[in-house]
Amino acid sequence: MSHNLLPRWVVRLLVVLYGPMTGEGVVGDLTEAYVDVRRTRGFVGARLWLFSQIASSARAGLALHWSERKRVGRNSFFAELWSDVGYSLRVLKKIPAVTLAAVFTLSLGIGAGTTFFSVTNTVLWRPLPYPDSDRLVGIGSSPSDEQWAGRVFSVAPGLYSAWKENLSSYDALTGTISGENVDLTGNGEPERYRGAYVDHDFSKAFGVVPQLGRWFSPEEDAPGTDAVILISDAIWRNRFGADSGIIGRNLHLNEVSRTVIGVLPRGLVLPEEIDLEEIDVLMPLGQSGRDMTEMRAWFVRVVGLLREGVSPALAFEELERVTAAILDPDMEAAGTDDEFVPAFEMLKTLTMRPQANSLVAMLGASLLLVLMACSNVAHLLLARATARAREFSVRAALGASRTRLIRQLLTESLTLGLAGGVGGYGLATIGVRYFRSINPGNIPRMEEVVVDSTMLWVALAAAVVTGIGFGVIPAIQASGRDITMGLKAGSRGSDGSGNKVRNILVAGEVGVAVIMVVGAALLLNSFVRILNVDPGFETEGISDIRINARSFYETPELRRQFTGEVVDQVAAISGVRRVAFTAGRPFGNPNVAGSYTIQGGTNSDESRVFLPWQQIDSRYLEVLGARLLPGGRFMTAAEVDSRAYVAVVNRAFEKIFLNSESALGRLVRLGGPDSEDPYFEVIGVIEDMAPGRLNRDASAVLYVPHTIEDLYFFSRFAIAIESDLPMAQLSSELRAAVWSVDADQVIASIATLDERVRDSLVTPIFYLVLFGAFGFIALALVAVGTYGTVSYGIAERRLEMGIRLALGATGKKVFGLVVRQGMVPVVIGLGAGLAGALALSRFVASIVFGVSPVDAATYSIVGGVLLVVGVLACVIPARRASKVDPMSALRAE
Repeated sequence: MSHNLLPRWVVRLLVVLYGPMTGEGVVGDLTEAYVDVRRTRGFVGARLWLFSQIASSARAGLALHWSERKRVGRNSFFAELWSDVGYSLRVLKKIPAVTLAAVFTLSLGIGAGTTFFSVTNTVLWRPLPYPDSDRLVGIGSSPSDEQWAGRVFSVAPGLYSAWKENLSSYDALTGTISGENVDLTGNGEPERYRGAYVDHDFSKAFGVVPQLGRWFSPEEDAPGTDAVILISDAIWRNRFGADSGIIGRNLHLNEVSRTVIGVLPRGLVLPEEIDLEEIDVLMPLGQSGRDMTEMRAWFVRVVGLLREGVSPALAFEELERVTAAILDPDMEAAGTDDEFVPAFEMLKTLTMRPQANSLVAMLGASLLLVLMACSNVAHLLLARATARAREFSVRAALGASRTRLIRQLLTESLTLGLAGGVGGYGLATIGVRYFRSINPGNIPRMEEVVVDSTMLWVALAAAVVTGIGFGVIPAIQASGRDITMGLKAGSRGSDGSGNKVRNILVAGEVGVAVIMVVGAALLLNSFVRILNVDPGFETEGISDIRINARSFYETPELRRQFTGEVVDQVAAISGVRRVAFTAGRPFGNPNVAGSYTIQGGTNSDESRVFLPWQQIDSRYLEVLGARLLPGGRFMTAAEVDSRAYVAVVNRAFEKIFLNSESALGRLVRLGGPDSEDPYFEVIGVIEDMAPGRLNRDASAVLYVPHTIEDLYFFSRFAIAIESDLPMAQLSSELRAAVWSVDADQVIASIATLDERVRDSLVTPIFYLVLFGAFGFIALALVAVGTYGTVSYGIAERRLEMGIRLALGATGKKVFGLVVRQGMVPVVIGLGAGLAGALALSRFVASIVFGVSPVDAATYSIVGGVLLVVGVLACVIPARRASKVDPMSALRAE
């Protein structure tokens, strides 16, 4: 049937709406129906009917058209996406070495960054694991000395009691006494645990709710009441098999029967900043046996929970006002030091302060490594774009749009980035587990560090941003080239426009590498100095056993009797040559410190100083091989037995208190200038002995006889043993010797002094290995980046090199030209990096020993090494450029 019966515009409309094939069918059906309607309704009626049908057909056609368009568009989008992904995988598969190197580099960078971000986030930024942790503050004393400015120390129990009664800015104010060794006896083998005394408000301040039993009441937090304790989940499970009947059971702790009233929550983390880490037993502060009105002894750590709406500034103002009212204006009458200063600091700040610089330095180094890794992969993609310039020109000539080309390159870069992100998350998981297992550098809150879902998204986001970041530049460059110029470039592969970007990347990499290598070099220099530190004693063949005499030995005389018997038993072991006793410990800080008056000391005839002392027997210094300076001598056994007031000091004593003048014959007295105690006569001076760590400067120490009754004899003591017995045999013999005197005595530790020294090097070695690895990787990335930039620059300029050689330039001149041009970004980056290293030197100062963080020699050596690395990276491509065959280059163009 002819379609002439229908208006032409109607036919055209239907064909557009339904398409040529379907539209023809619709037009034919509509024409037949129109003829029938015209016979019955006439021309006007038929036209009206036709218009209504056209409107209905238009709505149906538009709906069909839109549905089909969406279906086709959606299928086309996913088809093109999968096509891009498949093409990217095929491209990357053709260059497996480059692909694996890129993924490994990104994984390493992202893994390092995520690991250290996890650690730093936990320690520096994540809230403490307590309810209302943002309201917890540490309160105490702070010496006026600038060296200790900002530190919060313990206070006298009398001052704490007065604070608790008079301060109104806190919902809870709790005092703690930590460092209590608790010996559990009478129930299997004797075992030592760490304990602390806390008051009943501790639970309210830190939100501690026992998982079994209850917290102690205010009535139990008082002297003379029934002794009660709360034990840790670890003791409950390991010692008592998680027996729920532990509540109400009596345990013998330090010879005192105490009733278990509760089990602390599993996974409870107590604040390290007030020495409560790894606590196993909590006891009421009122049952500590201390005089809570005492104003002269300073051993209570105080934490407060601020009231809602009370600012730290207002709370500190009240603290100063109340403290001034409590203490006499003279200060001395109240038994406090005349330079006492109340201190106040948020608990979170106290937690992060000791390790803040080290953590920031580690995080900064790892993030710089991420940047270098991304920069190096950017070199790869820029170089790949250069090599594929002709491919993109051909594809553009065949109709590929700029958007299509950019999307293809971004797909490739994102594929690399996501692969690197997944690998980085895996490395971060391994890294965090390793750090938690060893806790290098004594980093606080390491047990809380995890790589959780948040860190996963951080790693993947870093990968995506990285992929986009280093994919956009080559994508835009490649897709924006003139097609004709790209096709003409032919074998040249590029017009050289990407070289400036690569030079900028090289300069940035060199700058970052300088900062990292300077840090590694300073740590290496520091470590060498630590290894060269003279410990001041012999370590070969010397061991020590450390013991804390049980509370049963209440008086100094009883403790001396016990330790004397132990020393005799140890000396009787076959194979032990010499034995010595100290109330401190070998290779450790002295146990006791107090005020002394030194006759003829610095700045006055009698100078009051704060001086540590260590109680020893006559053999101690000789067994350790302490080196005596000329003119002096060690104390004799007769002098020790007769309790003579003689003493030996170290060289630091002379340096600090006597302006390096001789201490021999000087008199030192316990207490201040008004003290009536006898003077000790200095009879010998020894070389400094390292105070527990080789990377610490020795402090002044006074060595005195342990038999002096007027001195406080500490329950902690050690025995130094000189023996050639194997450590396993010696350890067994030592335990048997101690238990033959007291079967319930807990032995704190047994080790050789070599092991003690090695343990002290764990933290320096960790930082050295960490930053050394960062520095080595940075050097490698700089070498690869510089080599790649110069190599691809030469590939772009092959025609230029051929023309230069054809016009008479020698290979030597071409070689020099390439090296000079390649070194420009290296030198620029070197200057920027040295400036950056100087600016960041304060972060390194806290983890180096014996070397300035702005050491000129270190900076000079690092600068020289980076220059050599840059030159070597330029040499190979420069030699290649100098040997270009001019005719081959010209024919290729």
